[in-house]
Amino acid sequence: RMATIYGHIPTPVNVLLDIDDTLYHQPQYRSSGGRAEIVAIAHFLECDTKEAEAYIRNRRKHIRRMTGVDATLTQVVYALGMPADEWNRVRCSIWKPIHWLSRDTALCQAIQMFVSHPRVHYVVCGTNSPVAVGIETLAILGLPDTLRVFGPESFSCSKPNQGFFLGIVQAVHSDVSEWISIGDRESSDCDPALAAGFAGAILIQGRDDLIKTIHMLGE
Repeated sequence: RMATIYGHIPTPVNVLLDIDDTLYHQPQYRSSGGRAEIVAIAHFLECDTKEAEAYIRNRRKHIRRMTGVDATLTQVVYALGMPADEWNRVRCSIWKPIHWLSRDTALCQAIQMFVSHPRVHYVVCGTNSPVAVGIETLAILGLPDTLRVFGPESFSCSKPNQGFFLGIVQAVHSDVSEWISIGDRESSDCDPALAAGFAGAILIQGRDDLIKTIHMLGE
């Protein structure tokens, strides 16, 4: 499968890159961390994991009915009453990319080429993971530390909230119509970016597709 492009790619262009399941492919890491998050949520709710999963399912259904879009786990956790700073601490203790990821030379070369392209102004990363985890992930993959990372604590909201996308635009003093978003989830990376005024969005199918897409954009 190939990337799906929504809207258009402006010139010049600013790029918002998702991190998890976009810059790397490590399903065991994602599965292990996901299970640990459920355990942490169960501890907060003072119930067992099966009950916690039922709470999460029901709250997701409620948010879907109210908003018409699928909720991220972070949105559900906030709705269940866990404070944002506590959820951030929990996730920083769970997600340890150093145990799962390693340098990705091909990805580094593609992104470094892209960042230096004359038609590209800004390339930043936006994640629903804590900023510290995002920064550590980039470092382990070998990506330049000049890539700014924005997370839920950056603007007191997370994807798919349009405020997250607009916050990034404002943070780098740019025009929303010059931005595109690239990520692996249509409901979190594409639809809300377009609704916020981004010129385009690209839905990719993982790390290999991301590299192909970057090369395509750099042609």
